[in-house]
Amino acid sequence: IAFVAFSQAKEKAGQERALLSAMLSDLNFSAGRIASFNQIKAAEEAHLANFLRLADPEAMASYQAILEQPYIKDAERIRQRVLAAGLREATYGKGLLEGIETPALPSPEAWFSLASGKIDAMKTLEDALSQSVDTSAREMEGRARQELLISALLVLLSIVLAGILIRQIRRGQHKIRQRGCHRRDRLDRRIGKTFGPDRVRRLGNGTPRRPFGRNGGKGQFGKTGIGQAVLQAGARISDEEGVVHEWPAICGSRKL
Repeated sequence: IAFVAFSQAKEKAGQERALLSAMLSDLNFSAGRIASFNQIKAAEEAHLANFLRLADPEAMASYQAILEQPYIKDAERIRQRVLAAGLREATYGKGLLEGIETPALPSPEAWFSLASGKIDAMKTLEDALSQSVDTSAREMEGRARQELLISALLVLLSIVLAGILIRQIRRGQHKIRQRGCHRRDRLDRRIGKTFGPDRVRRLGNGTPRRPFGRNGGKGQFGKTGIGQAVLQAGARISDEEGVVHEWPAICGSRKL
């Protein structure tokens, strides 16, 4: 923004140089021209105020160095003479000035040279500001690309970690299933060795050869009541979790 304000101020300085050159050439200091001059100068000063408010210390120091040049003061004296000439013309009229002694005005070439010195110095500072703006823009672009790359890498890393986590969860589930099947097979073999194939088959179907006796489950399988528990567990032999939790307690007993 400081660069834009300074460029606009330099443009107004160029307009001022052209207007005062024309006024000094034809000695026409009418009220309209003086008003245009004041408007141009006010706009230039407003742009310079914005520049000084937004510029960094280095740019401000460079501009202050321009103001200390001799042609700045010489150009300001010419402006004051032009304004005085415009005031006399507005007061007395252009025709009445012929018999009045007026201060000598500089030549248009002198004014153009002084104004050009200021504009050239402003152009040099403008180029430096433009280069600084370009450098800052490239740095910002580089930082933006770096941040974008980091964000993309983080997203990719998140996706990879999520995939690894899902794979680990599925692998754990698969291992749990395998362990359950393995335990069920071991229990089936152990039960088969303990009761025999025919009795296990009957227990699994829930159809014992003889019903339990009237003494609360004391029937074919003895007086401990374990036969009823075996039958209930045999009905759940297809339930993996039930097998794992029920059969070890049953098969651990040798009283069957």
